[in-house]
Amino acid sequence: MKMLMKSIMKNLAKIYCFFALLFLCNSLIYAQTPPTSMQHTLKVLDNQGKPLANTDIQFYETQTKEKFTIRTNAAGIATYTFTKGHFWQFDILEIKDYYDWQLEIREGLKGTSSRTVTYDYKHYLRISKPAINRAILNLEKITQNIRSSEKATDTESIVTLDISKANKQPLTNFPVHLTCYTLNKTFIAQTNELGKAYFKVPNNNEYQIDIDGIDNYDYVDVPNVKGYRANTYFTYEPTNVNEVIKNDTIRQNLTSADKATSARVISTLTVKGGENGNPVNNMVYLQAIKAKKVYVGQTDNEGKVKFLLPKGDSYMINFRFQKNVDVFNLTRRRGIGYSTKTLHYTPQERLQYPERFIPTPDNLYLREFQNFFTKQYPKPKVGEGLLTHAKFYGKINANSTQAILELGFSAEPTDDKNVLGEGNLNLAFVVDKSGSMGGDRIENLKIALTAFVEKLRENDIVSLTAFDDAGKVLISNQKIAKNKQVLLDKIHFLEADNGTNIWSGLELGYKELQKNYKKGRVNRLILLSDGYGGDNPVETIAKSKTFNDKGLELSAVGVGEDYNIALMQKLASQGGGLIGLTSNSADIQKIFLDELSSLITPIAEDVKVEVLYNKNLLFAQILGFPLEEKRDGKLVLKLKKVYAGLSDQLGLLKFTLINPTQAIENEPVTIITKYYDLRTKQNISKEIQVKLSWSAVTGELEYVVEKEDKKLYGIAVMNWSLKVMAEAFAAKDSKKALATLQQTAIEMKKLFPNSTDEDINKLLREIETYTVNLETFVFNAQQKK
Repeated sequence: MKMLMKSIMKNLAKIYCFFALLFLCNSLIYAQTPPTSMQHTLKVLDNQGKPLANTDIQFYETQTKEKFTIRTNAAGIATYTFTKGHFWQFDILEIKDYYDWQLEIREGLKGTSSRTVTYDYKHYLRISKPAINRAILNLEKITQNIRSSEKATDTESIVTLDISKANKQPLTNFPVHLTCYTLNKTFIAQTNELGKAYFKVPNNNEYQIDIDGIDNYDYVDVPNVKGYRANTYFTYEPTNVNEVIKNDTIRQNLTSADKATSARVISTLTVKGGENGNPVNNMVYLQAIKAKKVYVGQTDNEGKVKFLLPKGDSYMINFRFQKNVDVFNLTRRRGIGYSTKTLHYTPQERLQYPERFIPTPDNLYLREFQNFFTKQYPKPKVGEGLLTHAKFYGKINANSTQAILELGFSAEPTDDKNVLGEGNLNLAFVVDKSGSMGGDRIENLKIALTAFVEKLRENDIVSLTAFDDAGKVLISNQKIAKNKQVLLDKIHFLEADNGTNIWSGLELGYKELQKNYKKGRVNRLILLSDGYGGDNPVETIAKSKTFNDKGLELSAVGVGEDYNIALMQKLASQGGGLIGLTSNSADIQKIFLDELSSLITPIAEDVKVEVLYNKNLLFAQILGFPLEEKRDGKLVLKLKKVYAGLSDQLGLLKFTLINPTQAIENEPVTIITKYYDLRTKQNISKEIQVKLSWSAVTGELEYVVEKEDKKLYGIAVMNWSLKVMAEAFAAKDSKKALATLQQTAIEMKKLFPNSTDEDINKLLREIETYTVNLETFVFNAQQKK
């Protein structure tokens, strides 16, 4: 018993020592990283130096996206104690995402800090102007050698730039430029032994200060004042960095001694992957958008990689198997700073394993065959509203097995006397400003959206929501007369950054639209996105439908080819709106203006089309229109709301022929179009007939049709085939998916035996690729049984 008690006491002692040691370790760890407690006091003044009282200040953590709001008191002071987070951005009223309004809270830091800022919206607009692409300006370069004793004149001012290095010593013998976009000129000078450079420039102009290859590093504005002299002081520290440059690829060898400078920003990327967010060791490629250079780096075991990037450019973040993920936007950076991002790496199967990729409906991108329709249907005359057009492709004979009916519609063009009353246009713009929109995409989008807004009328109701990895309402839903200039400013200052969460923007946009919803108005959300993102398509479509069911429409304008373009197609189709897709970002402008002209004047709603056909025809397939009803000898189609100027609402109906004879010419197909005319407030019914044409020529005639008709039909059939394939594969019916593609390939080889059309050949190659992948998939599945 004594031995047993001795053993128990010995073990208890060991257990006690273990827990004591564990407690001590935890205490040491806690002692090393004490809790954060930093009390920060922010004082806000207006541009007259007076306290900005009773004003909300919104803080958000740039990585975790945590948010909170505090309010200034009567003295313009707000105080908050930070216990977590690292990099905090704060917004005040109309000034959002200002690069100079950031706060760094280091882990374990205790104490107090304070800062005074001036709310000057005019200065913010001036200093935050997005960079202009100078490559297209052809600026005239003028070298100046101005002495300090030079006098200003009635029309020209003297501008002195006083530049120091970080150690307060003058930056000597260094080139510096003043660029004026209005004059289309760049003035070149060099600092002297005191770090000063002198310019003599025309009055009444804005000048950008360029230094060390960085455009718009700072600015100086010269008023229209006789004998004016401007003096601007700033600090600039040139950067030396160890780089290996090979063609357009740059690899940096950074050490802990490399720090951010006036010229470059330390940009740290943390990459995580998998469901648990584990660090990813992978290659990272940063594509400089303006400079056309690529910075290459490798993440470490913590998933981190650092770059020392020149200011004045944006850098698209790519991985080998995931493209256009985000962007480091350094176009507006001034002073010495940092940039940090944490990204989730999700390799795209189509890039990683192209030999086994098979699309499902949520990641299938198609350019609909209607986009290739180049003919113009005759426009209705004034008062005719909506016209129906129909024709059969080619002729038939006794050997023919199928007939293709083209069915199209055109709407009466708009005129100023026919537009909706002002205030009956209720729009919500939802704009993607994520990193993948960097470069020409965001710039062309802004130009197009500006042109759109300029054409709106004073009582039209508009809101603007922007989203990256979170949505933000920039302009609430209200009459444009109240906020047109502010709206244009918000558009002008949109910049690409961060990830993509389309639903975060859509939800806010829909809620803004609801504020002024009224039956009889055009209540439409216009989504503008390049299609790259991380939304779950099925969930986004379902959530969007709940708003569509309440009468809120959706149109989509997109650039690029990726799975969210497929998402956008479905959103627009479900939302009853239009969709414009282009691989050329400059085409956005035309799409916008087409959308506007269609929006202003709705012509008809509740459009139903009845197609009545004889016993020699057997309905086989419809391409381009939703089928509402089908029975022997009758089809019923339903169209979306029709707007003024519509000319490309197009569909194809495919029929199987049953023992055709020449008598079929005497049995026309009747098409009855019924709709409610929104202008006359009347129900309209119109009827047309179309006949098949007989040919005495023997042999197969199915594919002897006009070139454009053949192309439309071919693209329509291949698109339909790919859709069926994707749906069947998602339903785990790989055999049906494979058989569908194989049958289509046989028909397309007959239709296009020697095609030179790249649009047709691209789809043929896609079908061939997926056929091979499916054959491999089916074979492997059979081997496993």
